[in-house]
Amino acid sequence: MAPPLSTPRVDMGDTVEIEAYGVAEALVIYYNSAKQSSMSGTFTRSINGITVDVTIKVNDGGDGVSELAIVEPRGDYISIPDRLSVLDGEVGEFRILLPMY
Repeated sequence: MAPPLSTPRVDMGDTVEIEAYGVAEALVIYYNSAKQSSMSGTFTRSINGITVDVTIKVNDGGDGVSELAIVEPRGDYISIPDRLSVLDGEVGEFRILLPMY
C-alpha cells in the first residue's frame, strides 16, 4: 500500500498538507482551524523529492488575528505565493514549482 500523499496535523486542529500537483510540482495547503488554538512553529513536509519548510506565526498576519504562513521550498523550487495571512477557519494554498527561467 502506498503512503498517503498528504501529511496532516500540525497542531491542535490546524494542518499543513503537501500534495502532488502536476508534473514535478506540489501544492502546500494550510488549514487554520476555527475551533482550536493555533501554535507557532516550523514544520517540514515532503513529497516526490520536493521538501518545504512551513512556518506558522500566530497572530502575525498583519491584522492581529490572522496566522502568517510562510513556505520556503528547499533546493531550486519556489513558492507562489511565499506567504499568506490566514484567518481562523480559512485555507491558504501555495504552489511549489521550479522557476521558469
